[in-house]
Formats: sequence, structure tokens, C-alpha cells
Amino acid sequence: FGSRWTIDFCCAPGQPFGILMSHTQDAEKPDFSNIPGLGPSDMPGFPGNACPLRLPDLSRHHSIVADAFKNDPALFGMLRGRETSLGVNLARCIKSGIDNLGHSLVKSSGLVAGDEECFDTFREVFDPVIRKTLKDNQATGLCLTHPTDLGRFGRGLKSDKADPTGRYVVNSQVRISRNLHGFRFPPAMSRPERNEVERLLAAALLEVRPPPRGEYLPLQGSGSYAPRPGGMSDAEEDALQDAGFLFEAPDSTLRLSTGVGRDWAEGRGVFTNAERTFAVWVNEQDHVRAMAVQPGDQLHLAFREVVRSLDAMAGGLRRR
Repeated sequence: FGSRWTIDFCCAPGQPFGILMSHTQDAEKPDFSNIPGLGPSDMPGFPGNACPLRLPDLSRHHSIVADAFKNDPALFGMLRGRETSLGVNLARCIKSGIDNLGHSLVKSSGLVAGDEECFDTFREVFDPVIRKTLKDNQATGLCLTHPTDLGRFGRGLKSDKADPTGRYVVNSQVRISRNLHGFRFPPAMSRPERNEVERLLAAALLEVRPPPRGEYLPLQGSGSYAPRPGGMSDAEEDALQDAGFLFEAPDSTLRLSTGVGRDWAEGRGVFTNAERTFAVWVNEQDHVRAMAVQPGDQLHLAFREVVRSLDAMAGGLRRR
């Protein structure tokens, strides 16, 4: 696995973000095939599969990757012909940063990895962008050591109460994002790749022992998961949305231009337990985004639950 970790306190109930359209019980299911960025093709703009000879004018662009190219005019020419062993080139990684002008006061990175090799193949642009994003000290190297050791199963995570009175923290949620070795990441995946990742993950999650045992629910409109052609039911979708475990199609050009929304909703779904305290999003922004929820300020219990479940899932993947 490659991993990204996010730990959140949820201090008030809320709604899922990134809603593309309102859901009504009797509404006709949306057809995404003709929506730019959600159909089989990339968003119009900078090509995602091959770099042109030159970059467009970046003088009005405000992203960290645009700054990297402006600071080193030779950088694009150095990298434009490189490709990873899985076929990801520079164009796929930088398309979002080129398609979107951004804002000088709120700069996005404008850069995504198409697979695990991108960080090395295109190191000359990834390193400065990551360093700037993390505000790392350039003199000390690039994140050579993780600042926190949480220990196996989160035993290094302190159990000190953030809200001893129990008056403020409604629940604690931990999210962990991971990607599978040997597959391109969602921004660069082909439809068959996405479906294969879904097949592997759904099978591994359904084998997780001990609990949380649960079910895998493909998104509505997906036909890639044979046991549930057409995806989850309206009632299942409503239940996931009420629990905050439903994800929907990206609706911002910044995300759509990465390629992460292509062929929506094929190959995507949610694994969840019956109690709605644990869920895994499959092929959303990463191959895996797992989350666990515990009432009150029991952050350490949520962390241990999600780590234990992902370790069990990894064991199931290795057996395959």
C-alpha cells in the first residue's frame, strides 16, 4: 500500500461534501456519460495522455506546480518525454494545474500522481511541490522521517481525552487513504483497471475477520460488480448518506481535470458494516479511503479500528 492519513474530530453533524445534484427518491438516475470529466474522456483542455512541445502561457496561473515551471523554464522540457513503467506521463500529473488558473491567495498543488513511480520518475517537479505543500525545510531534506510514530495498531496514540466533559465532541472519525501496488491511481486508471481494483478490494473486505463484517454496495449506475448489477438501492443510498458514508461524483473543475471522475460511476462503491461505524470508499480519489467513527472523543479507538481492519484487508489481498 501507499498511504495518506487524515485524522478528524467531528464536532457537529454535517452533510457529505461534493454533491453534484440533489437526490430525490423517485428521480431518474443520472447519466454521466456525456458530462465532461465524468464520461469516458478527459475534461477538455491540456492533453492528459501526451505532453505538447511547449507549455501554454502560465503568467496568469496560480498553483504550486505552475510556480515550479515558472521558476525553472527548463523543467518541462526535461520531464515531458519521461514515462513510468505503467505508462503514466507528465501530462497526466500536471493537467489539473494547467487547466485551472487558480487564485494567488489560495494555491492548490495542481499536481497528482498517476501511479507510485511518479514520485521518482518526475522527482524534479514532485519534490519542490511536496516541499512547498508541507512547508518542509529544504535544508533538512524532504520528509525523511515521519514526525509522529503512532506504533502498531495505534498503540502510540495517546488516549488523553480531548473533551473530558463530554459536552462538545459529538464523535471522532479517522480516515486513511491507501493505494494498491501495481495499479495506476484513480486519476490515470483505465476502466478495466478500476474494475479489477474494485473486484479485488470487495472480495478482500468481505473476508475480513473478525468484524466489522459488512457488505459491499456499488454506486448507483455502476454495472461492474456482478453480484449487484446497477448498484445500490435508493434505500441503501439514503442510509449511507444519512451516516455520512456516501460519496458522489466530483463537481469541481479542479478535481474533474485530474481524471478522477472518468467513467462515473463504474468500478466505485462503498463497503460498510451494519452498524454504520466503519466504511471503505473504493476508487473515489484513491483506491481505498477507509473511515471509522466512535462516539464522543474516543479518537484512539477509531484509529485502532480502522488500522486493524485495513491490516486484515491487506492480508486478504495478499492471499489473492
